[in-house]
Amino acid sequence: MRTSDIREMQAIQAEWIRGVIENRVVGKTVVKLVGEAAELLEAVSYLDQPARAKELADVLILVLDIAELEQIDIVAAFHDKMDENRGRDWAVGDGCISHKE
Repeated sequence: MRTSDIREMQAIQAEWIRGVIENRVVGKTVVKLVGEAAELLEAVSYLDQPARAKELADVLILVLDIAELEQIDIVAAFHDKMDENRGRDWAVGDGCISHKE
């Protein structure tokens, strides 16, 4: 089943992961996320589009898993954070942005 609804994607991911491992630990999942983010950096730097897409999907899967483990409404968190970001001042440079303190 394919969907573009993030909540449905989270439910699909949660059902799948529960079948793989019962006792997930959020801290270890975050560590795994950091590793996958490093793989994404490598893919963006050296690999083709399909490889980059797979690594990005790995990161998304783990973000959704962490949200599930922490019982975070990822949609609400996204919108709240975007509202906060819109109200911040941003420094632009070196190909990316960072918020000013």
